[in-house]
Amino acid sequence: MIDTISVITTERIIYTIISIIGGWLTGRVAGWLISYMFSRSGLDTLIEATSVGKILVRIGGPPSKYFDVLTRLFIYMITLEIIAATWEITVAETFIRDIAFFIPRVAFALIITMIGGVIAKSITDELTLKPGSIMNYLVNGVAYIVVALLSLAILGLDPILLSVLLISVTLPLTGLAIGVGISVGWGIKDTVAKNIRSIIMAASMFREETAIESLRSRMRVLEDRMTSLEEKASKPKKEVSPELKGLKAVEELVGDAGVIETEIGGYRIVIKDPSAIDWQSILDYLSDKYSVRIDKEDGKIIIHCKYKPT
Repeated sequence: MIDTISVITTERIIYTIISIIGGWLTGRVAGWLISYMFSRSGLDTLIEATSVGKILVRIGGPPSKYFDVLTRLFIYMITLEIIAATWEITVAETFIRDIAFFIPRVAFALIITMIGGVIAKSITDELTLKPGSIMNYLVNGVAYIVVALLSLAILGLDPILLSVLLISVTLPLTGLAIGVGISVGWGIKDTVAKNIRSIIMAASMFREETAIESLRSRMRVLEDRMTSLEEKASKPKKEVSPELKGLKAVEELVGDAGVIETEIGGYRIVIKDPSAIDWQSILDYLSDKYSVRIDKEDGKIIIHCKYKPT
């Protein structure tokens, strides 16, 4: 009988030693692996930028360290449960099992809290709220209240107690938000009214300046047109010298802008540069002495001049 008890005790001691060594090694490796994956994925940097992350860093280090500790604790508790079952200590086994299965809830609650911190920071960044402003505190407060309630629900807190906590926290915040909104709105109403009047005056002045500039632009265009017409009107017309007769008079009027060629019954003028011709002087002179006909040949203007019958 004593030998049997001795053998059982020896086996239990061996199982206990193996469980302790195996549990310790497994916990260390699993905790390090979880922490390494968490850190390498960049989640440490992301979470440490939030309010929750800063608190966690001040308490115990980077967020990845918490999951390392929780992973090791879970495996250590499972190891202790196995040892308690080996020694048939039912009360300790049940107690340790409850603790072991509560640890994943703590991990999930911590994950929810971290996610809430990231979401709250994203909202404040998107709304470009200053870190010390009232709106920043309100947004973060509401976000963290929701996160806290979810975390407490994951931890298994009584729903009635959660409802009481929710009402007791949200009612003061709602009153604070309403009071802040009323005070801020009442305080800035005069400033807003002044700004609106300034905006209206600036808009009317801008419209007047735009209309004046448009009128000035039109006046400049009209002045340019008047100057051009005055230059044309003041341009001296070429007059035929009394001593020049016939063909010589036409050559003087045409100048280098055309070529005079003789043809049967008169001559013709091939215009090389229509813009350099004083058409009024030429046509006035030619129509008095010749029968004039204007054609276009090969893209050039031709003035045919035939002597009038006497």
